[in-house]
Amino acid sequence: MVIDFMIQILYSKILVIISLENMGMSLNNINQYVNNNDFDIRLFIKEEKRRIETAITDLQLHLMRLFSLDKQLAKNRI
Repeated sequence: MVIDFMIQILYSKILVIISLENMGMSLNNINQYVNNNDFDIRLFIKEEKRRIETAITDLQLHLMRLFSLDKQLAKNRI
């Protein structure tokens, strides 16, 4: 059980590090952020989910525009 808990903590930190690095944060700033006593993984997960949902919505809208443009181009070729 203790090993499982330690693995979960390690996985959580890895997830945070990768996510923050993908957002453009430097490794030094990530280190300070993760080791901050006020760091709350639950809050981070909530914010990361919100950021990803927004990105997905933006991509879906972009895809819909591309489909529409493709359809209009196909109509004009006939």
